[in-house]
Amino acid sequence: MNFGQILQGLIVFLSAFTSATCLCAGFFGLAPLSEASQVKAWVAKHPGSYWVEGEDRILIGMDRWEAQDTPGGSRTVVIEAAARPSMVYFYQGSGPLPAQSRELVRGGRTRVIESPRPIVMPDDHHHRLRPLQPNVRLVQKLPLAPHPRMKINSISAALDADTWRSDVDELSRFSRYTYGPEIEASRILLTNRFRNLPGLQVEEVSFPTPRGMATNIVAKLPGRSRPDEVYVVGAHYDSTSERPLDQAPGAEDNASGVAGLLTLARIFADQPPEATLIFVAFSGEEQGMLGSRAWLDAWLRESRTQQIHSVFIMDMIGYSGDAELDCLLETSAASRPFLDQIRAAHVDSELVLSESLDYWGSDHVPFLDRKIPAVLFIENDYLDYPAYHRSTDTLDKIHPILGPKILGLIGQTIGSLAY
Repeated sequence: MNFGQILQGLIVFLSAFTSATCLCAGFFGLAPLSEASQVKAWVAKHPGSYWVEGEDRILIGMDRWEAQDTPGGSRTVVIEAAARPSMVYFYQGSGPLPAQSRELVRGGRTRVIESPRPIVMPDDHHHRLRPLQPNVRLVQKLPLAPHPRMKINSISAALDADTWRSDVDELSRFSRYTYGPEIEASRILLTNRFRNLPGLQVEEVSFPTPRGMATNIVAKLPGRSRPDEVYVVGAHYDSTSERPLDQAPGAEDNASGVAGLLTLARIFADQPPEATLIFVAFSGEEQGMLGSRAWLDAWLRESRTQQIHSVFIMDMIGYSGDAELDCLLETSAASRPFLDQIRAAHVDSELVLSESLDYWGSDHVPFLDRKIPAVLFIENDYLDYPAYHRSTDTLDKIHPILGPKILGLIGQTIGSLAY
């Protein structure tokens, strides 16, 4: 190893150390969400402490702790830090945690983890390590809309759950790795499905990647009276696994979302809206959102008179790890008005919605980075999906009605905006 390599390793190590929150000689408290207001009031009076609100409990970080002064009351569980100092991070990504770390709390697609030493790991497209941000809420559950609208319900009623599942099945028979031999067959299948729908203008748009060309499939349904008002509906059709060239079925990730794209295209082709809808099957998502970045860059370069009002991205909408049918809406704080529109269309009492403003790692990112309102629709058991990026991501993991319920919400929202 030469001096340059040693220096680079030292830089990476120091970066890992300084990017964490150092909790010296500390303790953690875990309290139920019902005691969140008490916890936050306690933290405000104790300098050096902080809170992070997760999906089912709230974490309290404390420099010191006295039993008679426990934050949140008697239901708070206090645990000692694993080491002194202890390193605390936000960790984003499915699958096992970094070695020797433990999860303290989770919300959305983010987990707060603690490690007895700095974690050295490069960010990639599927995992990310970030400094802990104190006094934040990772996720929040959303209420039902108080007054459902009948026109929207008619769109949702047009959903065919059996056809959606059949499309998931057919797509998952291909290993759709961006650089593999079978993605071309899936591209041809999708292009033909779109071309068979009335009124859609379909094109294949190629773009460069580090290993050759890849192709997005774009199907445009022009608006009848407001053609310059555009809503984008997207899902990536590429997949990956430990054997991406020949065994990457990607039923959940992301045949479920692409089948949803076809489902919504069928519904709106039969009931053409006043505004323009653009359905895009992106490639190259697993390599870093290459397809969505390329498509958006081209759109912005062409200085179109049309304006994108909002973007609906579907990625992993078919798996449920428990009895609760739930969907995470992931976006940025700037897209809150768009979230409000989705909430107004939410009328299905069996579908539990949560929102997270900590966005990363899917095709909504390029749009949000350009200040275009976008929301990722993803099942809320993502962190626990056992077949994530595995050759076992197959049809048997797909819940029969979760995906259609999420598609119903998307269809209802589009209906409220585009007619």
